[in-house]
Amino acid sequence: MNSNYTFVFEDATINTLMISYRKFTEPVSVHTHGRDTYEIHYVTEGNGSVVLGGKTYPVKKGVFYLAGPNAEHEQTPFTHDSVTEFGCFFHIKKSSSQTPLLDILNRHKTFITKSSREMDRIVYGILYEQDQHMHASDRKITLLLEELLIECIRMMAPQFHHHRGMFKPVPENNFHKSNLTQQNINLIVDEIFLLEYATITLDDLADIIGLSNRQTQRFLQKYYNKSFLEKRLEARMSAAKTFLKRSDMSITQISEKIGYSSIEHFSAVFKKIYGISPSEYRKNSLI
Repeated sequence: MNSNYTFVFEDATINTLMISYRKFTEPVSVHTHGRDTYEIHYVTEGNGSVVLGGKTYPVKKGVFYLAGPNAEHEQTPFTHDSVTEFGCFFHIKKSSSQTPLLDILNRHKTFITKSSREMDRIVYGILYEQDQHMHASDRKITLLLEELLIECIRMMAPQFHHHRGMFKPVPENNFHKSNLTQQNINLIVDEIFLLEYATITLDDLADIIGLSNRQTQRFLQKYYNKSFLEKRLEARMSAAKTFLKRSDMSITQISEKIGYSSIEHFSAVFKKIYGISPSEYRKNSLI
């Protein structure tokens, strides 16, 4: 089964970098995605919360939300009711500036809403086609993905919001190397820093995406305005804050989990960045 689907929408090429369907049993720390990349989430089971634009929203079955380029978001499942969700990553490459529908998407980098019946049909249709592997499933999935994008834009459009009365605007399974294609390097880098921040090295990252170390550093500077070490540190500290706020792990356990060999080193780095120790941050989060 194909893992990448491409179609033309208005005057833009839409690359579907990845379709996922997975259960989250641990919090996913604050993270962002690269330029021109949009991540769509649709919750099929469970309960939890998502932080978008610094504000926390409850999520449960039927909730649909989107995070666009550089939009910070953080996901937390309930301890005894893990969240299962459909995920879809789009990369949009425009060939002209005349894209009125895509401009709606671009103006609203994040949003969250209760799903529509049409959205339910589309999402479950994609999952069904992926599961059944029938004749022309790749073509059918591509068509459904175009419908998914259209339905998403309709939900964001002001006139659709008024008609439906349900739109709520928001303020501004591990990665496998076998998924790699030239079209999804952005997403791969996002996934690696989200899931492998504890162990990833520059050599590893360069090897995975097929670039030299120098080219990898240039890529990170271009898309994130950060060096490799800065990007890894950001990912580790985001994970640390999430675990401090939303888990009962000890600070020593958190230090080891995010890649530090000593609690002293972790605590010193954390305090240098945030001005308070990890224990003080945890204490303040409980107030």
